[in-house]
Amino acid sequence: MAISSETHGPARMDKWANMKVLVTCPELQKLGGVANYFRVLRRHFPPNVEYFIIGRKGNKGGLLRDVWRLLKDYACFLRKTRNGNYAIVHLNPSLLPKSLVRDAIFLLIAKSYDKKVIVFFRGWDPKWEHIIRRFFLRFFRFIYFRADAFIVLFSEFGIKLKDMGCPRPIHLETTVAANVIFAQGVAHLDKEKEDGIINILFLTRIERTKGVYEAIEAYRILKSCRPQAMLTLAGDGSEMKRVRAYITEKRIPDVRLLGYVVGNLKQKAFTDGDIYIYPSYFGEGMPNSVVEAMSYGLPIVTRAVGGIRDFFSNGEMGFITESRDPEAFAEMLERLAADINLRQKMGRFNYSYAEAHFKASRVALRIGNIYRELLL
Repeated sequence: MAISSETHGPARMDKWANMKVLVTCPELQKLGGVANYFRVLRRHFPPNVEYFIIGRKGNKGGLLRDVWRLLKDYACFLRKTRNGNYAIVHLNPSLLPKSLVRDAIFLLIAKSYDKKVIVFFRGWDPKWEHIIRRFFLRFFRFIYFRADAFIVLFSEFGIKLKDMGCPRPIHLETTVAANVIFAQGVAHLDKEKEDGIINILFLTRIERTKGVYEAIEAYRILKSCRPQAMLTLAGDGSEMKRVRAYITEKRIPDVRLLGYVVGNLKQKAFTDGDIYIYPSYFGEGMPNSVVEAMSYGLPIVTRAVGGIRDFFSNGEMGFITESRDPEAFAEMLERLAADINLRQKMGRFNYSYAEAHFKASRVALRIGNIYRELLL
């Protein structure tokens, strides 16, 4: 069974505009990959695609509140699938225990009403894959392989599903960049700075596993030979206080901490950047921030994680490594800092590649074709 990768051809939206599709996702204003994905795609889907909001609403939490909210979600979902005449139910779990157990119930409810179900695995934790294979593989197969098709963001996820015995079609898709980004990004191409400053941008959640300390250390090494370099950290997360203390303790100069950015502030962070660094060792699907940085015409310095492996061309889009050593990242940053022509060449290539593969309107059409194929 092959994993299909963008093989659906150009789609016409009217070919699936009469299907009713129910997509489960968190509140669209929340942070995170799933919310961002469907927030961006929403304006490119026809109105027959409905979103069913699951998970915590707002910031109100607590165990009892969360359990009660989940039971209400199940009851509401049951009513909608029973009465809503949906052709397809589209679930978006990650291979993590909470997500898998929650969405297993949604899947069983949908199949009890003979709905076609797509499971879009957004992320994949190798530790939990090992636990599932060792202790729960039969249970995983019994529940999840009732789905009619799967979508993954990284080809290796699809290979693992097949190895676990998946008998269903598996489609390889990408994450998404809003169409408006490309209008903003085109103005950023071929820019030249009179001041000679090289701005290294790290824009993602401020978490240890996202490689924030590796980025800081790589910048510190670069700074010793490139005094005009600066580092911009944009985002928020559990590691922010420790990152601030680390920068102060190590006396690392010319570091800007923007905090969480959105809208015009996010656009400015990208357009002010010269190089995007992403040394993540998190269990990535396909990082939104890398796709957005490419859409703004930035060369990329990154690790070979998740779906980045499937498309990244080393030396053409930037530089990629398996290493977590800051020295390795500093060396790649230096190659880009030293050559404005190389930065501009890579930036133009990334912009064009992102527009062809990650633009929201294109992704929406491909997802629509997957829906259509499921009903053939």
